[in-house]
Amino acid sequence: MASEQCLGAGDVGGERAVAREAGEAERLASCYRCSLELAVANDLVTLAIPSISTGIYGYPIEQAAEVAVSTVRASVRELGRLREVVFCCFSPGDLRVYERLLGETAA
Repeated sequence: MASEQCLGAGDVGGERAVAREAGEAERLASCYRCSLELAVANDLVTLAIPSISTGIYGYPIEQAAEVAVSTVRASVRELGRLREVVFCCFSPGDLRVYERLLGETAA
């Protein structure tokens, strides 16, 4: 669970770049699931989490947010103990992406 490794970055031509490979979205989803499982294991009912891997690691915000929202929604239903998960957004643009996705999937 907590020992699973999340996404890493490679240094390509002096620029930071994420290694785009098969299974990347699943590894990102695993990061969110592990965070939620740890929260429940420690009797938390609320959790604030960042947009994992979208900073220096360069995971595209649209794709990362889709993974985050769908994974968190499914995991919260499955785990049943969390009452609130807050997505901490770095920028107003990131916030708009999350608000749109959460609005689309709220129904």
